[in-house]
Amino acid sequence: MNDSYSKLTISSNFIFTRVMRDPRLLKKLLERVMPEKNISDLNVVIEEKTFDEFYDAHGIRLDVYSENEESVFDVEMQVLEKDLPAKRARYYEAIMDAAFLNKGEDYRKLKEQYVIFFCLYDPFGDNMMVYRFRNQCLSNGRLLEDGTEKIYINCTAKEAGEYESLRPFAEYVMGKMNEDPFVREVDESVYLAKQNAGWRKEYMLLEDHLRHAANIAREEALIEGRAEGLAEGRAEGLAKGREEGLKKGRTESNLKFLKILMTDGRTFEEACAYMELDQEEAAELAELLNQ
Repeated sequence: MNDSYSKLTISSNFIFTRVMRDPRLLKKLLERVMPEKNISDLNVVIEEKTFDEFYDAHGIRLDVYSENEESVFDVEMQVLEKDLPAKRARYYEAIMDAAFLNKGEDYRKLKEQYVIFFCLYDPFGDNMMVYRFRNQCLSNGRLLEDGTEKIYINCTAKEAGEYESLRPFAEYVMGKMNEDPFVREVDESVYLAKQNAGWRKEYMLLEDHLRHAANIAREEALIEGRAEGLAEGRAEGLAKGREEGLKKGRTESNLKFLKILMTDGRTFEEACAYMELDQEEAAELAELLNQ
């Protein structure tokens, strides 16, 4: 078995999408996120659904896209802390609505829409496990009732409040196993996913593609760094400018590669070890990630 694949957990986008393609598991998870909502059977579950219908728009790839008669759900695993989840959710909502409604169709055909992020950090810093947002009038507090909601789950939260049933899964996302029946069920699916030879091969090909893309990004950053170094060198001394430009290029390329690896499910420490970074380089990248 490929070693990197065998170490993947539910927090990896690749494993999360394969496990939550099961409508039964996804329904149970959604019911814990929205305990007040009666979710009818999901009849469509598409992992990593791509919306690129608009040639001049920025395409998106959703982790788990599902729907039933009343609603559509986009469920995302959010690993990187500085990945602007609020703006991302706004864009996802807009693209999904535009793709769902055909030209000339009535707006009333739009279903309720939920964009849900499972975050490996506290996205808003208020120590809450679940943040739920709807569009609301600032003057009198009246809800717009446009049928959309953005939900962020802080998997690091200590207090769950009214979402106590969600705590076991949040802890599981953070790497802590427990005896909750649903978590046990998900963990079994994670185990089976990692035994799937086809998915293992797919992941290895994906990893090769990511490595290739990262190498290209490194080369581009180095070329850009050399160009900047030469430009700076004309004013400050060619040798010094080239050296600074190359250093900047290496740092930018390492940062891009690090983000790719972390999005793929590795921790910061695992990604740094994979890239064979020394302590000084790792500390520099950690500082840039937190900016």
